[in-house]
Amino acid sequence: LARPIEEINSVPSVCLFLEGLPPYRQHQLFQNLLEVANEVHASLGRVDGQVPAIIFFVALQPSGAVPQVRKMSAMTASPSLVILDVDGEKRYRLESDKDLDAAEIRGFVAAFREGKLQAEPLGSSPEDEDNDVKRKQSAEEAPASTETEASPAKARRSGCTLL
Repeated sequence: LARPIEEINSVPSVCLFLEGLPPYRQHQLFQNLLEVANEVHASLGRVDGQVPAIIFFVALQPSGAVPQVRKMSAMTASPSLVILDVDGEKRYRLESDKDLDAAEIRGFVAAFREGKLQAEPLGSSPEDEDNDVKRKQSAEEAPASTETEASPAKARRSGCTLL
């Protein structure tokens, strides 16, 4: 992720954040992600020279595009796993108390490919989503107004291209 390819903006991207973990744990999780990536690409019939339908990234250090991608994903811990659909302005976060391993990565990616994951708006934080719900509830209780209010989440989603 320190130097992501342009396709991160147009193809669903599995991002594994490992910054701050001990090197042995980074290596172990990187190997797990690589195993799953190879399985997925083999099942898709990947052709050399063509961008696969889903791509995989790992963040080992908080440099380059990593801080921006982490902010868009609303993930704070390491390790963290998220699938970003920048083109669709969505993200799918793995929320788990379990220790991350190949089986959990594999299951998460499989659930995404089968359409079983709940999407969240790209760039919003869980607090933004809570505030949006509260605003909706307040709007339902308040008298109708002719003014429209743009939510902070919508404002941040307007520009989703990674630098």
